[in-house]
Amino acid sequence: MKRILAGVVAAGMVFTSCAAVPSGLVGTGTIPQTLARTNEYDYSRLNEFQTKLWQNMASDKSSALSPLSAYIALAMCASGAEGETLDEFNAVGIGGDEQGLALAALISELTAQPAESESESTTARIDIANSVWVDDSFEVKSEYLQTLTDYFAAEAFNVDLPSSTERINSWIETKTNSHIKDMLSEIPADTLMMLVSTLYLDAEWETKFDSLSTHPGEFYSNSSTRTEDFMHSSGSVRVVDNDDCVGVVLPYLGGRIEFCALMPTDETLTTSQLITRLGGDNSITKLAAEAESERVALALPRFEVETSTSLYDALSSLGLESMFGASADFSGMTDGNISVSEVLQNVYVRVDEEGTEAAAATAVIMCGGLAETEKPREISFDRPFVWAIYDKVSGAILFCGEYN
Repeated sequence: MKRILAGVVAAGMVFTSCAAVPSGLVGTGTIPQTLARTNEYDYSRLNEFQTKLWQNMASDKSSALSPLSAYIALAMCASGAEGETLDEFNAVGIGGDEQGLALAALISELTAQPAESESESTTARIDIANSVWVDDSFEVKSEYLQTLTDYFAAEAFNVDLPSSTERINSWIETKTNSHIKDMLSEIPADTLMMLVSTLYLDAEWETKFDSLSTHPGEFYSNSSTRTEDFMHSSGSVRVVDNDDCVGVVLPYLGGRIEFCALMPTDETLTTSQLITRLGGDNSITKLAAEAESERVALALPRFEVETSTSLYDALSSLGLESMFGASADFSGMTDGNISVSEVLQNVYVRVDEEGTEAAAATAVIMCGGLAETEKPREISFDRPFVWAIYDKVSGAILFCGEYN
């Protein structure tokens, strides 16, 4: 394989070209079964990318983002890039054989089904599905399609793309358990190809909140005060506490996937300002890994967030510029002239007493423990905070956001 890149929660790529040639799709491939374990790969480039993307998307508003979904979609795109366009992907940590194998291993482990002796309820459920949609007038290089099928198990469809909006939306909706609906309002007439990748999470808390302990409380947002339903618990919780922030780490069943929520220590500091400080050794996943157990009286709002946003400006700021212009080089995909016109992402997240359910879709559109006797520490998330759901082995952030 020449290059392997990843796709995100739900990713769609639209390719346009002046040429119209017959398409040739390859058969279904298989993700290599001889991959090393995730903890044997270096995920520093993925971790750096997701941190910078989150920092560029920070808004001081309630929002949700899926860095992993975005990374997978862009990686699928980069698999067909050459020249300066490929150099830009590499510069932001996307591309290369080793990175591709690492991503394939991560996807394989995250989506692994529990052993027959285990109950499905003992671990978080994560589904990642990929597909490639090629217009019946367009030709894509078989080597590129083989990479997508081999390493991403992508389903291949040969269709009349401009009239396939409903079909593609239905595919995305099915793969995200009906949480991402009608992502595409329409498919432009010059669209020749789309790459779609979906990510779905359904995870129960290792220790659930008692719904009888949920009751209204005041939440102090940036400009007003409102009433929220707060979930309460008391017991040993891992706590993050430094000069910038204070927060908690809550594991899901299975222990590999965790939730971390952080509030600025300085109440005048906004959530977007806090996110700008969460990088390198101070990243949210590293802070969570260093968290120490304390007895805590915790209050966390039950919340639900839906976000539809463009990643265009953020990706351009990170250095992915040539793919959006006439100088885009995707000759690894096709002999036609194509470029990216937009990158969209839809995300849904619900956090309640039972756990978390979340789904995301990214579309790349292309044209042409303390003693019980000690008083518990009170941590109430009654003002704006940031949160993330991540894989503690690789550091990959599945979902993250702000709550304001």
